[in-house]
Amino acid sequence: MGDPVGSSARPTHGDRPWTPPRPTRRLAGVSDAMAQRERTPDDRGGAGTALARERFTDTGAIDVVRVDPAIAASWERCREASLGSAPVLPPAVADVPTDSPLARHGDEALQRLAGDLSEVSAGVVVADASGVILSSAFCDIHGRDSLAAINMLPGYSFDERAVGTNGVGTTLATGRPTAVIGPEHLNEVFQGYTCVGLPLRHPIDGSLIGVVEMTTSATNDVQAAMLMRHALTGAKRSIEHGLLHEATTTRHPLLQLFRDRESLATGPVLAYADDFEICNTWATLTLDVEDRAMLQRTAQRMIAEHSAERRQVRLHTGAECIVKPTLVLSSGLAQDGLLLELEFIGSARSYRVHAPGQATTMRLGENYRRFADVQLLDGRSPLWLQTRTDLGAALRRRESVLAVGETGTGKTSAIDEIFHQIEPEGSSTIVEPEDLNRRVRRGRGFSQLLAGRPDLLILRNIHTLPQGTVTALSQFLVTRSADVRVAATYNPSHMTDRTPASSLLPFFQHTTTIPPLRRRPDDIPGIVRQFLRVLAGDERPLQVAPEAMEALSQASWPGNLKQLHDVLADLHHSLAPGAVVRRSDIPRFASLSDLLVLTEMESIERDAIVQTLYECDRNKSHTAAQLGISRSSLYRKMRAYGLEDL
Repeated sequence: MGDPVGSSARPTHGDRPWTPPRPTRRLAGVSDAMAQRERTPDDRGGAGTALARERFTDTGAIDVVRVDPAIAASWERCREASLGSAPVLPPAVADVPTDSPLARHGDEALQRLAGDLSEVSAGVVVADASGVILSSAFCDIHGRDSLAAINMLPGYSFDERAVGTNGVGTTLATGRPTAVIGPEHLNEVFQGYTCVGLPLRHPIDGSLIGVVEMTTSATNDVQAAMLMRHALTGAKRSIEHGLLHEATTTRHPLLQLFRDRESLATGPVLAYADDFEICNTWATLTLDVEDRAMLQRTAQRMIAEHSAERRQVRLHTGAECIVKPTLVLSSGLAQDGLLLELEFIGSARSYRVHAPGQATTMRLGENYRRFADVQLLDGRSPLWLQTRTDLGAALRRRESVLAVGETGTGKTSAIDEIFHQIEPEGSSTIVEPEDLNRRVRRGRGFSQLLAGRPDLLILRNIHTLPQGTVTALSQFLVTRSADVRVAATYNPSHMTDRTPASSLLPFFQHTTTIPPLRRRPDDIPGIVRQFLRVLAGDERPLQVAPEAMEALSQASWPGNLKQLHDVLADLHHSLAPGAVVRRSDIPRFASLSDLLVLTEMESIERDAIVQTLYECDRNKSHTAAQLGISRSSLYRKMRAYGLEDL
């Protein structure tokens, strides 16, 4: 299938002539942004990084030209923890929970990945939220022996505060994907290795629960680290999907009851279990934070007392309501959870959910493209129910919010739609980063953003804003009217401590992660039908055969909703109105593997190309540069994977 992404031959730093290092201390007038431009990907892990590490351990000075910002931040944390370059082996930890769901699903995914990479001298591990390794697998005997020498085995802790910068501990410290190459490790023990870690998140509440990580002998090549990251992506998806399936199966009676009652509800419906809370749109609209907290305490008492008696309660808002509980039992006295239905008494019955059609939304900027007005609130997967509940509660409390997620997950649409459900007559303004940059270039302030007296400003993709725009925007956020709420979206894979927009994060009170489409397979059939109805307009919408819908539901969708919409739009234009979409009609890259037989590495490479294409707005030149390959190589790979139409 050709050379993998980023594998084109290039000289390593060891093959290059030595050049004198640049000054390590920051010079007045030299900005971090300039240093970022001077640094190239190939600079990581070479002789320059080794010199910068030595200077840091001696003087504490950071060379912003040679040291990646994420690594520099980790070094600073290590210094605060009194860690230096002295060799320290990871310590053993007693009582490792090897039978936990994370350990079980991690072990299955790691063994599969190690088998697919049997010719690579590497090892892969899963660690829990404290940095203790739960599962490990080795691609070959050399990788096993090499990693055993640094205690990369179950039962050992790789917490950054104990052993310094590394793929496990630093990923946990930041909650973001991390690559640590050769001398970027402060700890002398890890100098001969390259490691890449991806965060693992709870399938229901999105909390950080661990790390999946790969380690190999250092190559001093950042492109190799990028390929390792994409190889781990499949394992990450497998682990999180397994955890989601187990959580859904365990809570199936409660979730099924919630879905049944929600579809008929004329008032708030809430479901509680040990590890999550979900509610319908009624509850988001009519209950404030004090009401929700009181009802949660009531539910916990009912579960503890095995009580399902109706009772009348007065809410914080003053409304009286009847609480109708239903205990969900799995066996004996073991509760799966509790469902609460609220029936308002008297005038409180006048609460109702309004359609968002009465609302107004203004869009500033030319690049914003709605997917087809898909109603994201209709999703029924457990993860989406939790996400909707979390974001709706924050907006109901009138908090400023951040929606975080991959490109194309519908972050802006989710904020706008939920806001207009809560305030059906409210107005929102969606602002593109290009519009903000243009205002700064022309010397104009941001006061005109408030000209239409919006109730909510939604700032899209703030991770792309340059320092000048961020500085002006910070001043605006400080001086804006308190009556105007602000929301923002960004892609966490492009946000580091050194990203200019990171200084904007303290202006926001609440953060919600919008899950990628691959973690919402139960929602895909409904989203597909909505897309097709809107695309059809006055014509008959396409119908989807069951086997085709199964293929769409099980695809990985690295481009998320954007990619799904584009695939369906192509089908709409190529098929007659009302036609049935067959499995053979679905493009090869968007269907199951039996339509295009790929190896594990080829699947990883294909998904990496699609994801990067959508992150670069399908600009081929930018995509090739991001992947570290030539445009001709990108076009060749796209043809091989059936991606020509992207």
